[in-house]
Amino acid sequence: ARVQALARRAYPADVAHPTQFGPYRFDPDGRHVDFGAQRVALKGREYAIAQHLFRHEGQLVTRQQLHQLFWPAMPHMETRSLDTHISQLRSKLQLGQVQGPGHAPLPPSRFVLQVVYGTGYRLERQ
Repeated sequence: ARVQALARRAYPADVAHPTQFGPYRFDPDGRHVDFGAQRVALKGREYAIAQHLFRHEGQLVTRQQLHQLFWPAMPHMETRSLDTHISQLRSKLQLGQVQGPGHAPLPPSRFVLQVVYGTGYRLERQ
């Protein structure tokens, strides 16, 4: 019941229309994200995790919170599944940090998914 209440608050039923976060446009009907000239199809859990992170932009989202929301049947189980989903999101939505010489500066609406070591993740606008 607690998890369902959290999910209802995190994902209100009246949000059935596309949602925009900077250049990222989330379409709940097709479970895909448009940004720039790209359309990226996401799996169910990837889409839900990405939308949760974007809705909590700039805030620390703990691993425990993500496990409770998206793996309610096994909230205390240590698994690498979350790490795999985060890695896929970074790759598909280009949320990694570009570093080193020779790289163009980041556009102002660019997002980066940062790891807060031992705690969770934070999505930051660069």
